[in-house]
Amino acid sequence: MANRSVLDWPHGVSVYKPEKCYNGYTLVHGRGGWDPTHGRSIKEEDQWHLIDMAGRIVNHWIGNPITKRSAKLFERLANGNYLSAGGSHVIEQDWDGDVVASLPVDFLGDGRRFVHHDVQTTSEGHYLYGANKSVDAPAISKVPIWDEGYIEVTPNRDVAWEWHAFEHFDEFEFSDETKRIIYETGGGQHYRPSDIGDWLHSNTTHLLPPNPLHDSGDSRFAPGNLLSCSRGCNMIFIVDRPSGRVVWQWGASTMPGSRMWIQGASDEEKWLVGPHDAKMLHNGNILVYDNGGSGGYPPVVRFYTRLVEIDPVSGEIVWEYSYRPQSSRFLSIVTGGMQRLPNGNTLSLDTDKGRVFEITHQGEIVWEFINPRGGFYRTQRISYADCPEADPYFMETDGHLGVAQVSSPVPEHLGLPVRDTPDYCPV
Repeated sequence: MANRSVLDWPHGVSVYKPEKCYNGYTLVHGRGGWDPTHGRSIKEEDQWHLIDMAGRIVNHWIGNPITKRSAKLFERLANGNYLSAGGSHVIEQDWDGDVVASLPVDFLGDGRRFVHHDVQTTSEGHYLYGANKSVDAPAISKVPIWDEGYIEVTPNRDVAWEWHAFEHFDEFEFSDETKRIIYETGGGQHYRPSDIGDWLHSNTTHLLPPNPLHDSGDSRFAPGNLLSCSRGCNMIFIVDRPSGRVVWQWGASTMPGSRMWIQGASDEEKWLVGPHDAKMLHNGNILVYDNGGSGGYPPVVRFYTRLVEIDPVSGEIVWEYSYRPQSSRFLSIVTGGMQRLPNGNTLSLDTDKGRVFEITHQGEIVWEFINPRGGFYRTQRISYADCPEADPYFMETDGHLGVAQVSSPVPEHLGLPVRDTPDYCPV
């Protein structure tokens, strides 16, 4: 267990309104320090911290304890373990950092780059993760392209399901202009030909939960279908897992020519730019981190980041957040993620600046933590109840006890987290 004084953050929490927060613990990427439990220093890139609402470190883990290296993704699973991905392994650890399951990088041995951005466990206990390798697809591109794919692996390391995006290229609703740019460049950086084209660059692995859209008869949203997110093509999409077909997509501009704007207007508001971390909520709405920056074929440029919730049937945005009054102050171009909390608040982060924040559905910042040593990919709020191993000292002294909670009913058209998913934490 972390020493309460040695590992406390300097100048961490800048905003805290406990009466309006979903109070609990938060996972953030650490940046090194001294581990008094094991009597050794920790490299800056290796560590993930669980902090309380006051910014004090409750527990910490090495992202990849097998290689003692970093992991881009780190989150708590519904089974109570902590899942990390990146580098050479997918790993599950317990509270004490002991490895309870591990999938190494080289078990396939076919040249696939391992764990592209994201991984999810299935109800059968399998790992489903993004992976890619170089392929020649002359009907799509003049140059070799990354085969963006997904692989489901059993605990015995058998491949239970796999999907390859280039085999479904024609199922994406690409314009002739988009197809021409991808063919000429392979989706190269800034749309210049590259040695290997990164045309899709998917970054999200999310299996659809039970939802009312499927209950009403819409098979596109069947539980277990794969919701993914393409940074390169400015869109989110759903793959029907039994058939492998792309059955739904949203977000890419359909207007010809390049576009650039600072504040969205009219139809431009619904275009995604370089998005991340799409996930379905309990009412079937989809939450997505809309980075901004530049992306798409032809390129679309936007100088701010926003969080959006959409109705996937109508395609309408039902909730949106960007920093006001100066949107450009929240601009996280490279990575990002978000979590809808049980009280209707949303947890997110400015990954470029290392700023983690919780907002109400009205857009009020009620908690803000500044990582003093830099940014990171994602974050996650975990309830006190889901961390029974934590020292009660942190919960009892973080500032929320004895504070009357402000009741702010969530509008019916907005979604809440789904039980038994990594984003769910009990009230």
